[in-house]
Amino acid sequence: MSGANRSSWTENERLVRLEQGVEDGKMNNALPRLLHAIEEYAGGLEYGHELKQAKEKFFSPVGAPGKNGARADAELELANFIEWFIFDWKLPDGASVWANFVRFRGAKLDPEDLDALKQLSRQNYSLFLVKKTGPGKTAVKDMVSGETFKPVQNLVGALRRGDMFLGRMITINGQYYFTEAIFVIPRSLEKIYKPRAKLVRKGGLRKDEFTDELRGLAMKTIRYPRMKLEEFYK
Repeated sequence: MSGANRSSWTENERLVRLEQGVEDGKMNNALPRLLHAIEEYAGGLEYGHELKQAKEKFFSPVGAPGKNGARADAELELANFIEWFIFDWKLPDGASVWANFVRFRGAKLDPEDLDALKQLSRQNYSLFLVKKTGPGKTAVKDMVSGETFKPVQNLVGALRRGDMFLGRMITINGQYYFTEAIFVIPRSLEKIYKPRAKLVRKGGLRKDEFTDELRGLAMKTIRYPRMKLEEFYK
């Protein structure tokens, strides 16, 4: 569905989606075009109720953007929410918005785009550590699995070696990509989250609980930069 009166996205969410399309254009494949199409589909009126419920869960640690001291960084939160809703939010039948898009809209795509669309299932939403940066040699380590991936094609330029971030890595045609929707985790919390990532690996903590915890922490650090980090981790 298209048009402001035919979409469940708010105006701010729509603008964030447009900005994402420009940024993701750095990727040399069909990914940005497909993500935009899925986001447009996810904003359809049939998902309006689900969007409302998803927002309540996603922003429960801090309140929706625009409340509780939110800053201009709300766009970052919205970008992460849109992506999370598409891939991770479970609809009543257990499917995701992405899976429904494949099912109901995939046949309308050309073969190349359809192939890339299906490959979006090869994704990993996790805590990553930047091991190395540079053209053709950027490498990241998944703190949960312990596996290192290289080269990464499009890591956000502001990230440096030693940075930790919560992000979604997608593998298309054997190449590793990250979407622009990431949350940086303060380096000072590595001593806390490194062992918790190991706990997930050993089965002592569910991964979705771990990423929910990280996401809530990241939004708190964005909104309340003057608070001590120890206050966030309670």
